[in-house]
Amino acid sequence: MAGLYSDSTRLQGPITITPQAMANYGVDSCALMVIPSLPPTVVIAESTGKLHHAVLLEAETKEHSFTEVDDSLLIEPSEWTLHVTETVELELGLSAAKAKGAGSSYNCPLHLKRDVINELRYFAYHNAGLHIITVNFISELQRFLDSEAEHDLLVLSTPSSAEYILCTKFDSSEHINAVLGIALLQMPAGLVLLLSSGQVISLKLVIDAQLLMSAKQQLTRDTAETTLEQQQLAGSNFMDSIKSLLQRSVSQPILADKLATPTAHERYELLNQAIEVLRTQYLKRHELVRAEFAKRINCIKLQKQQQLQEIKSLEQEREVISERAHKLAERFEEISDNQEILVRRCQNLVQQANAALPNSLVAEREFSLEVARINKATQTMETALETAKRTLNKQRYHIAKSQEQGKNAAYELPEKQHRTITEILTQLSSELNRQITDIKRINKIVGL
Repeated sequence: MAGLYSDSTRLQGPITITPQAMANYGVDSCALMVIPSLPPTVVIAESTGKLHHAVLLEAETKEHSFTEVDDSLLIEPSEWTLHVTETVELELGLSAAKAKGAGSSYNCPLHLKRDVINELRYFAYHNAGLHIITVNFISELQRFLDSEAEHDLLVLSTPSSAEYILCTKFDSSEHINAVLGIALLQMPAGLVLLLSSGQVISLKLVIDAQLLMSAKQQLTRDTAETTLEQQQLAGSNFMDSIKSLLQRSVSQPILADKLATPTAHERYELLNQAIEVLRTQYLKRHELVRAEFAKRINCIKLQKQQQLQEIKSLEQEREVISERAHKLAERFEEISDNQEILVRRCQNLVQQANAALPNSLVAEREFSLEVARINKATQTMETALETAKRTLNKQRYHIAKSQEQGKNAAYELPEKQHRTITEILTQLSSELNRQITDIKRINKIVGL
């Protein structure tokens, strides 16, 4: 760390790498790359084909630095530490020794290049071809940082995957056809490679990293069978299990032409190795998938038989329920008829009881009708009485007027006429008195 105008350069180091290993990290290191994740991910490549993925973390305690080796350098203790989370070993070429099971002894420098399209992925090219490595724990780090759970634990359980895309060395000879450089295309996504033989190869890339991720480590046979039996009812889980079974740990790369023509023995060894890869990584997995499909079909058949039995039992139960419903309907109709008979009997009993009571409803109704009749008759009589009163008043007026006129005229009626008029008036007066007496008697009866 130095400024543009600083007199001396300030260094920190060395950086401690954990966990400690018997084979020290980076003994044959040939390349270094930093992926700008949070925290940063450092990739250390060895010429043996090993890739160490480490996370740059703050050191809990500062390590002691080296003594001064140069007066112009200022060395300070490192504030950081590298924690190696995993090591990925690449296959450098398809040699006959590798096909026979022996370890590959071919070493060559590795060159690393980031993928600007997918931050989880980078490229490693070398003398034996091209690899694409996907660092899966970076997405787990991001999910851990985005999680709001207080007690969430960070577990980096998903291993990284390495796909051998292009192979330029498939024998044990010294001839190589190294990849000199690569260029990344974005639209469309692809790679352009320049080989030492002068060839230019273009490859298409899959943008979705999920298609390049390797499946998790396979479970044991018993655990896998139990898990698959539990997942039979869910189609999506079944498809996921089939995809996991089809995932391969070793890919068959594209073979590039060489400058030198391989011998018949080398071709035979290469053919045997390709057959072995196809047999172990392709055909065997397809056999497993076929077995899983057979289990799935048997499970579906058993479920179908069980469902048919359930349908049959449900139909029988439906018939029983229908018969019970018919019987209940008949019983309901019978009870309804009996209820109507009982209601009619109760009505007759109530009528008889009311008729037997002294203050029955019928007597009360008849009394009410009689009171209404008397009230109507009383009103009629009151109207007639008012009419008689008006007539009487009119007659009295005429009599008084006649008497005044008679006095003024000094006219006297004959004795016979006088007696007749007196008798008529006496009768009218007695009739009015009798009617008044009747009205008072009726009012007393009615209670007015």
